[in-house]
Amino acid sequence: MMLSPQRWRLKTLRVSMVLPLSFLFFLCVGPVFSWPLVLNDQGSKVTLAKPDYTTWDFLQTGMRIPVRIEPSGEAPILCTLTARASTYADRVAKNVLLKNIQVQAVDVNQETQRSAVGKAAPEALRASLAKLLASQNWTIEMAEIVDAFADKKNLPSVEISSETPRIFSSTKPAILVQFDGPPMWLPVAGTKLSHGVNTNWDMFYDNKNTFYYLLAGDLWLATHDLYSGEWVLPKTLPKELRSLPNTSEYASARATLPYTADPNRTLPEVFYSEKAAELVIVNGTPQLREIPGTDLSWVENTEADLFFHAGERRYFTVITGRWFSAERIDGYWRDVTNLPVGFSQIPGDHPKARIKIHVAGTAEAQREALWSLVPQLAQIRRTEATIQVDFAGKPNYVPIDGTSLLHVPNATVPVVSHAGKLYACYHAVWFQADDPKGPWTVATSLPSDIYRIPSRSPVYHLSFVRLVDSDKDTVTFGYTGGYENTLVYQGAVIYGPGFDNPPALQYGAYTYPVYFAQPSTYGAGAWYDAERHVFLRGRPGYGPFGGFGATSRYNSVTSHYFRPIALFGADHSADQELAFQPYTGAYGKLSADYSPYALWTAATVPWSDRGSSKRPGLTIQVGKPVLSSPDGAPLPSEVQSFRNGKP
Repeated sequence: MMLSPQRWRLKTLRVSMVLPLSFLFFLCVGPVFSWPLVLNDQGSKVTLAKPDYTTWDFLQTGMRIPVRIEPSGEAPILCTLTARASTYADRVAKNVLLKNIQVQAVDVNQETQRSAVGKAAPEALRASLAKLLASQNWTIEMAEIVDAFADKKNLPSVEISSETPRIFSSTKPAILVQFDGPPMWLPVAGTKLSHGVNTNWDMFYDNKNTFYYLLAGDLWLATHDLYSGEWVLPKTLPKELRSLPNTSEYASARATLPYTADPNRTLPEVFYSEKAAELVIVNGTPQLREIPGTDLSWVENTEADLFFHAGERRYFTVITGRWFSAERIDGYWRDVTNLPVGFSQIPGDHPKARIKIHVAGTAEAQREALWSLVPQLAQIRRTEATIQVDFAGKPNYVPIDGTSLLHVPNATVPVVSHAGKLYACYHAVWFQADDPKGPWTVATSLPSDIYRIPSRSPVYHLSFVRLVDSDKDTVTFGYTGGYENTLVYQGAVIYGPGFDNPPALQYGAYTYPVYFAQPSTYGAGAWYDAERHVFLRGRPGYGPFGGFGATSRYNSVTSHYFRPIALFGADHSADQELAFQPYTGAYGKLSADYSPYALWTAATVPWSDRGSSKRPGLTIQVGKPVLSSPDGAPLPSEVQSFRNGKP
């Protein structure tokens, strides 16, 4: 079944394609203001106090607004108006535009009625205020409206895996070497070296002396046995490292040459895993500081969120928004089903109060969970936006459980297939094609099963990108936090559903199997940034590419691999200017807030092997949503669910 887009009557605002997205939105919505709002209406001063938001379905809000009208030379009129307004959220700027304000009723307070009978007739006031506010556009901070509903909305809860990841811990410097399945080695042309493809660090194998060489930041380590954990400081490096191609994937290794061993360097502890794992590093013996009013102490000498509970005599840590505990730092970590009450009692001004975001039932958790459900909308011009999708060999079709869809894991862009058509999602925009070779055009309808992709699927995040509306010129899309892997589980935000998705390997097209990493919840030390309202990846010890899932990517056009860079970094091994989100394939600036739709202004793909590739096609949509289907029938539940935040 094909899902027709929801029809909205949109008044579009065309803007230059060379401006950054944040500036485009500013042009549309104007500056953020604070209440009260003072207006002038034919000589009368009209003061509107901060609204009491009564309803919000993410597209429209209901409000009750106290109003004071001061006619020239007459007694003031006090009333409360009931109104509705269209809402357009900007998740990056953290603003909401209120537009198309409709005054539905006016309640005049009793004192005004007694002192100004006839002059303050409710219907006359309603008509007057409706005319005054009809042309108003208000830009408010998103926090204002989110806070109003954080404890009122019924939040969805996704299905997650119950499997606990392996958690390593150390009280001295350490790194975590993770391979995505058994190690895959790619021969380096013209040498006897092989390069590790499916790992989070730069690693080489010398086929002549049978040594593995690991580049940990700017420190080279060597071992004969990956599984032993016994690494040494090599006195020399293979001479053939000097013959590495001058390409981006070998840039870090080439920067360390010529090599001189420094015997005074401290060797880190090296942990090894062939699946996604996590790492907790404490700088020496744990230093505990009590948290007033609780049975908790927090560990000062670590960058992890690590606590000790005096009553249970256990350590607790939060990773990817989930809680784990162990009796000792170097002990066995298991998942926590019932978190001690002390975590919800951490004082709001405490340095560790931010972890209450991950404590179900707290106001902080409810607020961030609701934030993740707010949709970001953008409108794409159908004739200007296009993509190029390449495949390693012929497309490989894999059924998606519970749907009629097929996933194509050996594509350079997330692709699904339905009834002979192909659908690709790139930077929160859907494209369609009748043939793998293209051409790819902006999708004007989608199979309804896209919104039913189960959480155990590696393309689950695509179900959070919705086709909202289309006309002959444009298509409107929207995404919520799930596209960036920020999900809601039991009232709190978590990173990813936790299911283990093995890598996709393509055989037969080349002399070696082609590797495609699949999205992973664990292995990157994902942590929640409450300022940006998004999970970020990468911590010390996880590697210069943000950890597991950010390993080499294959380019089927040039037939070689390249290395991406982690989103926003937070990685102490490298200071990269550009950022890369492995889960969505999204580009952004390390020092700036990021939106998937930023690409569609005039962004370039920074490490494209085809060179700079501009992708114009975005306009910011402004207008009144009319929630009805084209034929007047009830909206399909998949589209209607955009109003209540269901995934």
